[in-house]
Amino acid sequence: MKQVPEILDALQTCLPHLADRQLKVVARLVSHCPEELIETLLTRALPLDRSSCALWRALGSDSKLSRKLLAFLVGKLSASPAGRQTLAVISAVQELLAAPEQKGPFQRVFPQLFGTLLLRMGLSEDIRETMLAVQALVLQAQLVTLSEQLEQEEAWAELPSAESHTEGVRLLASRPG
Repeated sequence: MKQVPEILDALQTCLPHLADRQLKVVARLVSHCPEELIETLLTRALPLDRSSCALWRALGSDSKLSRKLLAFLVGKLSASPAGRQTLAVISAVQELLAAPEQKGPFQRVFPQLFGTLLLRMGLSEDIRETMLAVQALVLQAQLVTLSEQLEQEEAWAELPSAESHTEGVRLLASRPG
């Protein structure tokens, strides 16, 4: 559907002001073409503006669509070299995971997403962004104990530093969910 970018451009200014119910209607409308939707949203400016964040979260409220989008984004992460596209994908993953309805629809893609983000962490231009996505993923998976262990072992603190980054990734990777 070639109209997806046009629809999103037309709605860009009003998306942040729409109620959740209205956002879900917009999300359903553009969700019929998930690849075009993702490509359009990923070409938006970084950091994500409020309207893009709102739309990603609305898309995350539909568990079936959310699973498809997460799987597609994992594929994008695996295939793309580090850079702007990777940051856009990671930002999109964060917003999808932030949707209040995301209580477990991503379980099928969790292992692959977790592994891909860990691998990306060493390649990413913005380690902090990737780290935040991993934290969101761990919390969304309701791995509170794991998150607390990683906090106690200072794994999160190790990640952003070039000197201790490898140790932080090792601590993350050594903890199965």
